[in-house]
Amino acid sequence: MDTSQLLACFVALGLLTFAPHKDFGHGELFPPAQLKPFHKHPVTHWPSSGTLPLHGKGPGTSSHPQAALYKAWLEKDFFIFAVLTGSSSRCLAMPVDFSGTWNLVSNDNFEGYMVALGIDFATRKIAKVLKPQKVIKQDGDSFYIHTTSTFRDYLLEFKVGQEFEEDNKGLDNRKCKSLVTWENDKLVCVQTGEKKNRGWTHWLEGDDLHLELRCENQVCRQVFKRA
Repeated sequence: MDTSQLLACFVALGLLTFAPHKDFGHGELFPPAQLKPFHKHPVTHWPSSGTLPLHGKGPGTSSHPQAALYKAWLEKDFFIFAVLTGSSSRCLAMPVDFSGTWNLVSNDNFEGYMVALGIDFATRKIAKVLKPQKVIKQDGDSFYIHTTSTFRDYLLEFKVGQEFEEDNKGLDNRKCKSLVTWENDKLVCVQTGEKKNRGWTHWLEGDDLHLELRCENQVCRQVFKRA
C-alpha cells in the first residue's frame, strides 16, 4: 500500500466514523460506538469473500449477538474503501512488518526436506550444522530477504501477488515459478516446478520468525530469533 492509498484509507475511516447512524431495516440504529467490542480482534486483511473473519465465541466473533449487524456494516460501507483505495483485497491495517535481522535457533527435519529435494549426502551433512542469518527488508508488499551462512549466500526479492522466477542456486539448483500471497498475517509461497508440493510459509510470533519449508511429503520447521 503506497502513501496515496494509505491517505485514502484514513479519509475513508473518517467518513465512516463520523457518518450518521444507520437503520438496518429492523428499526435499530447501529452507531460506530457499538463496533468497539470487535476492535479487540483487528482484521489485518479485508475479507474479499464477504464472510466475517471471526472465530470462537464472545465479543469479536461470529457468535456475538451483534455479529449480523457488524457484517451488515461491513457490506454497506466497504465500497467506500474499495473506491478510494482501488482495492477490495486489503483493509486499513498495514501488513505485518517482517523487517529485521534474524538468527536461526531451531531447525526441525531439515534433513528430510533436503532428501525430498534430492540433495546429495555430503551437502546435507554440511547444511545441517549451519546457523544461517536472515536480513529482511520490507516495504509494504515488497520484500528483500538475504540469507547468509558459511555455505550459502542467497538473495530473494519479490512482491506479494506477483509471480516470479526463482533460482534455488546453492540449494538444489532448480528453477521454479514462485508466487507469494498473504494468508492473514502469514506469507505463503507456492513454488511450481519439478518438485511437487513445494513452498514455504513465514509468520511472526513475538520476537520469533517462523519458517515452514515444504517439499513433497516432507515439512521442515525453522525458528529464528531477532538479533
